[in-house]
Amino acid sequence: MTAALRAAPPGLHGAGDEYWGLAWAALDWLERNVEPGMATLETGAGSSTIVFAARGAEHVAVTPEAAEEERIRAACHELGVDDSRVRFLLGSSHEVLPGRATEPLDLALVDGAHGFPYPILDWWYLAPQLRVGGRLLVDDAY
Repeated sequence: MTAALRAAPPGLHGAGDEYWGLAWAALDWLERNVEPGMATLETGAGSSTIVFAARGAEHVAVTPEAAEEERIRAACHELGVDDSRVRFLLGSSHEVLPGRATEPLDLALVDGAHGFPYPILDWWYLAPQLRVGGRLLVDDAY
C-alpha cells in the first residue's frame, strides 16, 4: 500500500489538493507491523489511515475535518481498500479523547496537532489505554 501511495499521493488535506503524511519509512513500518484485527487509534488522519485500513485494523481516526473523512474513504475505494473497520471521530483530539469510550489499544499514533501541548495531551489520554506490549508512536511533535 505504501508503494501505491508513494507512486500517486492522494490529495487528502487542505482543500483536497494537498498531501501531508508520515515519512514513507514510517508508513512502511505501519504496513509491516499492523496486523488484521489490531485495535488502533490515531490522532490526525491521512495516508496512515489508509494503511491501517489496508492492514485490516479495527481503527479509529480523530480529525477535526469532516472533509478529510470523505477524501480518505474515497481514496480507499479508489485503491480497493476496505474501509469498513475504520471509524472517524470528528473534533479536536483534546476535546474528543476525554469523552471517548476506552477500549484497550494495540497501537496508538499521535499525529494530530503538532505543537505544545497537544501531543502531550494525546499521549496523556492514550497511554493508559495501551495493552501490555502495545506501542505509542509520536510523529513530528514540536
